[in-house]
Amino acid sequence: ALFVPQIFPGVAGCLYTMNESRTTLSEVSRWLEPEHTETSFAASACWGLRRGRPHVSHVADTDIPCQHLDHSGVPGLCVPLTALGEAIGLLYFEDRTKDATAADAPRLYLELIAENIGLAIANLQLRDRLINLAVRDALTGLLNRRSLDEALNNLHRDQSARTVICMMIDIDHFKRFNDEFGHDAGDEVLRHVGQIVADTVGDAGTVYRFGGEELTVIATDMADEQGFALAEKLRTSVFGTPFSYRARIVGPLSVSVGVASSPVSGPTTTLINRADGALLKAKLNGRNRTVAAFVVEADGELRVERS
Repeated sequence: ALFVPQIFPGVAGCLYTMNESRTTLSEVSRWLEPEHTETSFAASACWGLRRGRPHVSHVADTDIPCQHLDHSGVPGLCVPLTALGEAIGLLYFEDRTKDATAADAPRLYLELIAENIGLAIANLQLRDRLINLAVRDALTGLLNRRSLDEALNNLHRDQSARTVICMMIDIDHFKRFNDEFGHDAGDEVLRHVGQIVADTVGDAGTVYRFGGEELTVIATDMADEQGFALAEKLRTSVFGTPFSYRARIVGPLSVSVGVASSPVSGPTTTLINRADGALLKAKLNGRNRTVAAFVVEADGELRVERS
């Protein structure tokens, strides 16, 4: 968006990238305000992508215009972005003079730019995939234990937040479920519960897979009462959402939740341990319940506030 207008001031355009399924393109950047192309469209709507080579629309020597353009007749050039033989995006250039002069004269150079941009985008996407593999759990898609440890250490160093709420969540009777239905079903349960917890927490906090059938939620600047209410909300959401495996309703599923809070200046390991202790109490008291443990500031002793 900064570079192209300096070289071709008469050519507007857009940069599109493919989604993961390689079915849809979405605009990620634009310059000089192109007016005759859509911001998002199916990959099949561009003849450049379908044919795997640059395609010019709305000029005398072309057979058919791309479907993502309107019927204004303004000439447009679509240059596919490829890397390792795979289409990953599209560069669109638009000439409002309707004589194709601006798009035709530098076409070779535009295609050269597209080749370099394609390789650059492929490298960035590869880097993002590698980062995701390092910080996310492969089964649930949630952030992993390593990410949790880094987040807690950053909170302890930063101290911009006043308080931290930690929730330890354990799926009830998970081993029995695995033994009865198999480990594939257990994997589906983990994905199911992880998605419900992530959807329920939303922007209020961050969800991690702690290990095994345990999940962890970290939220900052949240009062104890709000933390307990959120924990209860996600517990009831899991219990109230039907789970089906191989077209058969299984369940109901339930989780036990332990909640603890701490000032950021306090040790984060103690926060995890207190939340884990509250979780253990929830399991011992019959499961499918939430127990919150807070430190009483007057004497520093631990006591259960809510259950």
